[in-house]
Amino acid sequence: TFGFSGTNAHLVIDEFPLAAETGSGAAERNQPVLFLLSARSEERLAAYAAVMRDFIGAQPDLDLVAMAYTLQIGRHAMDHRLAICADSRQTLLNGLATFTAQRPSEQVLVGRVRKSRGGTVILDGLADREAVLSSWLDVSASGDVGAVSRAMKQLAELWVQGLDMEWPRLYGAVTADGGSIPRRLRLPGYP
Repeated sequence: TFGFSGTNAHLVIDEFPLAAETGSGAAERNQPVLFLLSARSEERLAAYAAVMRDFIGAQPDLDLVAMAYTLQIGRHAMDHRLAICADSRQTLLNGLATFTAQRPSEQVLVGRVRKSRGGTVILDGLADREAVLSSWLDVSASGDVGAVSRAMKQLAELWVQGLDMEWPRLYGAVTADGGSIPRRLRLPGYP
């Protein structure tokens, strides 16, 4: 409300309504997606996983590809990390439930970034980001779902250890093939 000499004016601003945030994209075709969460502490990571589990549980038509993209591109990676390779909403919910219940699972990868005294990240195994990205791009272009799942798990294992990924490059192959980059969703923030 603005007022000057008895004159009032009102301005109402509203966001343009987007198309419904539905359709699980690649997950409908049993293509795996890489779900990532990170936090400053183990306790915050567990709380964040519980919030996301409740959010996903309340959204039966959530676009899993767009959600994974949003978490990869739109969130800052902190030291305590969780990665789940999921090919369906139910698989993702099961993984989050397993993690929040503190039960071990091959599907759920958890790690903490280890750093040297100089602040350099210490990784176990392959640490060449360019080799990982090139391998991922080659495998994803092949269309072999099993190979994509294995490559995604390797990528997840390195990410939970602290490998800094250039996530936008992973989506470059999608646009090169005439596809579109997933859109970013409104998701619950860091608790």
